[in-house]
Amino acid sequence: MKLFKKGPEADADTHDYDLSEVQEIASQGRRLAIYDRATGLYAYWYLQLRATEEVSRSQRHGRSVFCASIWAPTPVSIETMRERLKTGLRDHDLAAYLNNGHFVALLTETDQAGAAIVLKRLLTGADAGVTVGLACFPDDGTTFDDILECAKARGAAPAADAA
Repeated sequence: MKLFKKGPEADADTHDYDLSEVQEIASQGRRLAIYDRATGLYAYWYLQLRATEEVSRSQRHGRSVFCASIWAPTPVSIETMRERLKTGLRDHDLAAYLNNGHFVALLTETDQAGAAIVLKRLLTGADAGVTVGLACFPDDGTTFDDILECAKARGAAPAADAA
């Protein structure tokens, strides 16, 4: 038993959507979700997701992943560090702004010497109050959260001593 019958006028009904506009709006939504609007760096949730993937990949391939916890104490140093992280990291590295001057950088596909070079480049000429802590998978933890906590703990040393 049919409750509804599709009449000839229903066949003539067509939807005229502009899919390119819908796709552009969806693309903008993804960008807004992935990037922090205030800093232009990755949103922290996205960094956590990618960090988990990188740790898993590194575990499979026997590589290291480095996590840098960077604290910038003043508004000027926060802006300087934001710009340096946005433009100074390698293409495969990731950075996010947490809050109150705290940045996190994930340095992938590198060793200890390579991580030190990247940090030195980022911190050269930085405000004297900027501090950084560096931790490594698998030496300092087996999850991203463990590595980040270790990097935060090491961040008490002045930036020049950490690199």
